[in-house]
Amino acid sequence: MSVTDFGAAGDRAVQKVTFESPRGNFRASIITFGATIQSFQMRDPATSQWVELTLGWDDVESYATLPGHLGATVGRYANRIGNATFPREIVESDAPVVLPANNNNKHTLHGGPGGFSRRVWDSFELVTDPATGKCVGVALSIHSPAGDQGFPGDFDATAVYSFDAQEGFVIDLRGRVENAPTVCSLTNHAYWNLSGYAASPSSVTTAGGATDESQQTLPTVMNHVLHIPNGRFYVATDAFSIPTGEIRSTKGTPLDFTTAKALESGADDALINPGAPAKGGYDNCIVLAGGPPGVMRHAATLTDPASGRTMTVTTTLPGVQVYSGNYLEDRVGHGGARFGYRCGLCLETQLFPDTPNYTQFPTAVLRPGETWRHVTVHRFGSAVAAA
Repeated sequence: MSVTDFGAAGDRAVQKVTFESPRGNFRASIITFGATIQSFQMRDPATSQWVELTLGWDDVESYATLPGHLGATVGRYANRIGNATFPREIVESDAPVVLPANNNNKHTLHGGPGGFSRRVWDSFELVTDPATGKCVGVALSIHSPAGDQGFPGDFDATAVYSFDAQEGFVIDLRGRVENAPTVCSLTNHAYWNLSGYAASPSSVTTAGGATDESQQTLPTVMNHVLHIPNGRFYVATDAFSIPTGEIRSTKGTPLDFTTAKALESGADDALINPGAPAKGGYDNCIVLAGGPPGVMRHAATLTDPASGRTMTVTTTLPGVQVYSGNYLEDRVGHGGARFGYRCGLCLETQLFPDTPNYTQFPTAVLRPGETWRHVTVHRFGSAVAAA
C-alpha cells in the first residue's frame, strides 16, 4: 500500500492511493481527483508481471482538461438529463429545476460541467481488512452544497473502492442529502480493455499528447465478447441519446447480448448509429432483470478471446450503460500506451438516464434522512485462475 502525491488541480493537492488484493493478484490506484480509478492491474499468471486493464493518464492535468471521464466517479446524476431540466414536483421545489447544459449545448451529462468527476474530493480514509489489518481499499468523500450544478439539497457522496476476501473489486457508492429532496445516480466510468498492456511507468506526462516510438498501441475492444443474460430490454433514446420514455425489447437488435457475442457484430448497426449528432456505436442503457433496485444481479460478463481474460460484473443497480468509447481520441495514456476510438468499454451500472423526467422509471429521488447506496462488484477469471 502506498499514498503518493499526484500533482495538483488549482490550489488543491491530489493524492494517489495504491493497494493490492488479499492474495496479491490485483492492484488498484485511486486518485482523489474525481475519486478516479487511475489504474487497475492484474498479475499475468505466466510471467507474474503486472498487466494494465484500464485506460487512464499519468498526470492530473489530463484528468482535469481532457474529455472522457476516464475511471472517474460521476454524479450527482450519471448519464444524461434531457433539456437540462426536470419538473419541480419531483423534488418538491417551487419551480422547475434548471441545470447547466454541457452536452450538445442542450442537455446535462454526468452531473454538469463541474460534476464530481472534475473535482478534487474532500477527504479519504484507508479501508483495512479487520482480520489481517492489511489495507484493501480507500473511501473518498465529497460535499456538494445546495444549488451546486443546479441540484437542490446539501449532498454528501462517498465512493469506496476495495477488494473483498475473494479478490473481487468492489465499488460501493453512497449519497445522503439534507434540507431538500434531490436526485441521485452515481456510477464509475472506467474504460476496460482486457487485452491488457505492460504496466510500466511512462515518461509521457503531457496532457495526453506526446509521442514516443517505444509506446504500445492498444487494440480496440471490438473483438471482446459481451454477455448480458439479464438484458432483455433497453432504454430507447433519440439521436441525442436522450430517452424517449420507452422500454423496448433487445430481441433481434444489436443490443441483444442475452447470448454472448462479439461487440463488433452490431457496433455499426443502424439502430445505434442514428446519425448526427451521435457518433455511432454502443452508448445504450440495458435494463437488468433480477428484481427491484437494491437486489444484486448479474450485469455483464466481458471476455477477451485472445488473452482468455474475463470480467464478470454484478450490481444492485437496475441498468448498465454499455459505451464503446466512440468519442475517444488518439492519445497517449498511462504506461506510454496509445489508445483511441473504441479502445475501451465502459459498463456503467446506474439508474436509467433522464429518470427525473420519467415517472415510469425506477425513482432517482433521494429525500433527507434516506441513504442512496448501491454496490457493483468486478470479478476476473481465466488468466488469473492459474495464479
